[in-house]
Amino acid sequence: MHNTGRTEARGDVRLQLDGPLFISIENWRRTQPKIPSRAEAIRLLVERGLGERDQGGSLQAEPERAS
Repeated sequence: MHNTGRTEARGDVRLQLDGPLFISIENWRRTQPKIPSRAEAIRLLVERGLGERDQGGSLQAEPERAS
């Protein structure tokens, strides 16, 4: 799925995390002022990895590159 710039795009993702990655996510979420659910923690970490949020709270996606 390509980013079309529309915010209504949504998809469910099921993933299994084992070992050090799972432990790292658990440790990170427990350091947050309000402990997020695992799903929310993963969303927050992915957003951080992809880019910063703008003033309005929307994720600033990088422009698509031509294939």
